[in-house]
Amino acid sequence: MICLIVDDEEIIVDILESLLLGMHKDLQILKAYDGDEALEIYRRNKDNINFILTDIKMHNMNGTDFLTHVNELGSHPISCFMSGHLPDLSKFKFNNKLLAITKPFDKEDLEQLIAAVR
Repeated sequence: MICLIVDDEEIIVDILESLLLGMHKDLQILKAYDGDEALEIYRRNKDNINFILTDIKMHNMNGTDFLTHVNELGSHPISCFMSGHLPDLSKFKFNNKLLAITKPFDKEDLEQLIAAVR
């Protein structure tokens, strides 16, 4: 499984990568630090990315705009928003479920999230 982590706070991306790899050695992680970079990485790897974990509020392109562009590419990977405050995200439901995790979260929250998408 390949996961794209997107957040404009580098430390958040690094911590998530460390936690996820510690829980699931078979994961591959791609990292981006804003929506523009994430979209570029996604375009190059869209056939391989299974899961996107993205912040909502970021510099340049935000997380909702990023996932809107991903969907416009005809791709619909499993995606999860992470934020300290979650706005209305109903148009980003996966199998009629909205995947979102509220910051701060812990290892158990991430474990449950990964179990839900596998």
